[in-house]
Amino acid sequence: MTWNALSSCAVCLVACAPLWTTPLALDYEGDPKMFTDRHGRPWTMKQFHNPSQRYQVGAETWEVWLDPDPPRYLRTLNQRSADVFGARLREADGWTWEPSNEELEQHSLVVHWYEAVYEPDCLAFFGFRGAGECVGANFGVRYARTGANDPGQVHWLQFVFSNHPVDGRDHGEAEAVIDGHGIPYYDIVNPANRTYFLDAPRRDDVAMAHHWKAFLFLVEGPPIQADNTVAPGRITIWGGIEWGWQNACVAHCGEVPEPGTAVLFLLALPWILRRCCRPRAAELGRPHESPKHPGPN
Repeated sequence: MTWNALSSCAVCLVACAPLWTTPLALDYEGDPKMFTDRHGRPWTMKQFHNPSQRYQVGAETWEVWLDPDPPRYLRTLNQRSADVFGARLREADGWTWEPSNEELEQHSLVVHWYEAVYEPDCLAFFGFRGAGECVGANFGVRYARTGANDPGQVHWLQFVFSNHPVDGRDHGEAEAVIDGHGIPYYDIVNPANRTYFLDAPRRDDVAMAHHWKAFLFLVEGPPIQADNTVAPGRITIWGGIEWGWQNACVAHCGEVPEPGTAVLFLLALPWILRRCCRPRAAELGRPHESPKHPGPN
């Protein structure tokens, strides 16, 4: 082997090492995971992966899909997340953040559930009924603490970016928030604890195109108080995951559905009645004539 080849291999080993030493792992096989959040509410996390799902809106075919798929590992805050952190958790109020000095052990963040979803009965799996149709994704993660240096007193911090906020604003407006009402940990009020994280974002305007992106991080920081508040302080970022979903029309977009047989029959019914049920002109407006008897020519 030449020196150039050896050099190339060495560069590859250094540059590509994170690909097989990443703390992120995928495990979609097995029985569902059961857990309770910090308020004692029970939750079920499937072990399942579904990259996309199609559904119909009239004559149009729509699709919802995961983006990215597979999810991506993040060592620390990216620029978009850092910008939202600075805007929502201001340094002037005492908030700061820093990456951890050490990285999580391999396979510490295990994704068990990543599913693109269209539902005619929104969030029925989680016990909600009668909400109508919706589109979105399910995402579940388990923090598998494997190393002595992995943190124990952890929380989840998630940044969300979309084109349809859930705070009552219109579709098409930009959303850039800390998920969990910015207080700031996701696990304060949402289905999560120090081991599990579960999210199921949905939008009910299924005939509108969405892009929804999340950057989820395992963090250490100030503790949660009894009144569900967190005093400002330093948050340490241990690692994270990029995940999300999109939907769009993919076939027959803008087409008007062809009327069915019943619709065509109803439209034609007045014409049919006029043709079949009205008296013929030859039978109206002239006196009845007796039959003629044959006579001489």
